[in-house]
Amino acid sequence: MTPLLYLISLGNQRIAMITSSNNIPFEKKRLAGYMDALNDHGIPYVPSYKMICNNHYLDSYNCVEALMKLPEKPTAIFLLQRSDRIRRSELRL
Repeated sequence: MTPLLYLISLGNQRIAMITSSNNIPFEKKRLAGYMDALNDHGIPYVPSYKMICNNHYLDSYNCVEALMKLPEKPTAIFLLQRSDRIRRSELRL
């Protein structure tokens, strides 16, 4: 089971995504997989849940903070970035 499918299996219906770029081929494939998984499970894609952040921890932190300020907050965040430093900064929120 992929991490995204695991989040869906837990009942999450509002799953945000953090990525570092739309222009890198493997990021495009990951984005397509994210959108396919949402679609396959009847979960609508919400454009405001997609955040593009660079690999600096402060930028990533700001992206998560912006997600948490949305009127309808995501119930889960799916990370397409690979940096452990980024993941630690997001967990601080």
